[in-house]
Amino acid sequence: MGSRQARNIVRSILGTSEIPLSTKQVYELAWKRFPKATVGEQSAPSFPSPPLAAKEHYERKQPPLPPRGVNHPIPSMKHLKTRVLPLLVARSEVEKVYTTRAQATEEPTDAKSKGHSKAATKSASPTTAAKAWLWRIHPTSKDKQVPESPNDVEWKWEAPEKAPAKTHMEMYPLPENIHLNPRRRRARIAKVARDKAWVAEVARAVEAGKRVAERRAAKAKVKVKAAA
Repeated sequence: MGSRQARNIVRSILGTSEIPLSTKQVYELAWKRFPKATVGEQSAPSFPSPPLAAKEHYERKQPPLPPRGVNHPIPSMKHLKTRVLPLLVARSEVEKVYTTRAQATEEPTDAKSKGHSKAATKSASPTTAAKAWLWRIHPTSKDKQVPESPNDVEWKWEAPEKAPAKTHMEMYPLPENIHLNPRRRRARIAKVARDKAWVAEVARAVEAGKRVAERRAAKAKVKVKAAA
């Protein structure tokens, strides 16, 4: 899970950008705008030392270089991809969209005819449009205040209420009468349908009897009042 400073850096970059940005662009802007941002205490990383003596027919490798910005909130692009952005997506603060962006292409030119060096043998051509997955601020978070510093207060977020867990029978319901063979199953279904129809007919007869009884009681009351 990324730190609060890392999340605020991504919010600041995407919140102030008018166009969607790629993961690499977000990473480069994080180091360009907040190069001195730190998180936690500085600690010297430990790296494995190379072998003492090289083996035969074996080229001795140099020790690995320390990663860029060990104490920076976003020390690497992998950290940004796997720790920071997924959490912001889960909070509905940023989203990844498949959209078109402009790319500048370069075409080689003939260096011999012009007498230029190899470094000048490429000329910029018109930009071309290409589809790519880019990051942008989520529409529901556009009205929130963009943090200016990595140490600003985070945006308020409330976890959605989880639905009650379903039982195994609710998730995988069994068909009715699965224990019967096809012939008995058809007979059982027909019998149940007849029973339901009979119950409904009895209920209608009961309601009709109640209405007849109410009409007779009303007529009896009228006769009693007339006799009085």
